[in-house]
Amino acid sequence: MLRAIRKSDGETVEAWSQKESAGPFSCPSCGGEVILHSGRRRLEHFAHTPERACRFDLGESENHRRCKAEIWVCLANAPHVSDVQLERPLGDVRADVSANVNGVPVAFEVQLSNLSLEDIIRRTKEYARRGIGVRLEQTSSGSAAGRASPRQMLGKLRAGRASRRRGKRG
Repeated sequence: MLRAIRKSDGETVEAWSQKESAGPFSCPSCGGEVILHSGRRRLEHFAHTPERACRFDLGESENHRRCKAEIWVCLANAPHVSDVQLERPLGDVRADVSANVNGVPVAFEVQLSNLSLEDIIRRTKEYARRGIGVRLEQTSSGSAAGRASPRQMLGKLRAGRASRRRGKRG
């Protein structure tokens, strides 16, 4: 996951903006402890401790995390888009990325795994019940998100966050 709650102040934070010393961190969905993972070959992210089970801990691939981050960056800087959020919990579902596009709530789901048709239908019905449109992004490992290095992606993420702080979007 790319977001967690910093226990010291209760603020929801993105992994790329934190250092391990800022922890401990907790999962926004289950409240369990999560650990910040970083490295030169992968995008910073949080993971549950081994003893913790969470229904949203799906063991996302590096490509999945990068694709979510790239969608977030694009939306954060797009006109007529507000309330952009990574991993927004919505009851029984958690949108990879969500936003209001021209005033309409939309959930963006990245599909890189072999999710069952039943699960896709269940999630889509839950979004519809909440009045949220769904955009399913099915990509391959050759996507732009898969080609960017962690340092390049980190630069994009920080630039997106900075523009949101200046009030351009969000």
